[in-house]
Amino acid sequence: MESQREVINRAGYEVTQSLAYAPHTAWLRAKSGKIVDAIAGISQLEAIANVENVEPQMLMERSLR
Repeated sequence: MESQREVINRAGYEVTQSLAYAPHTAWLRAKSGKIVDAIAGISQLEAIANVENVEPQMLMERSLR
């Protein structure tokens, strides 16, 4: 049987962090590293069995001006 991580990888994403306090939750990143790819693939993530919620986060490193 294919793991959730394998299905996520096939959808074009990689797991960047698993959360100890929420074991069925993870931060993902598009393999390409491009925001446009991350947003475009949301429907593929939502179609994965047992995925209940996909919530895009537009987080960036802080930069000093």
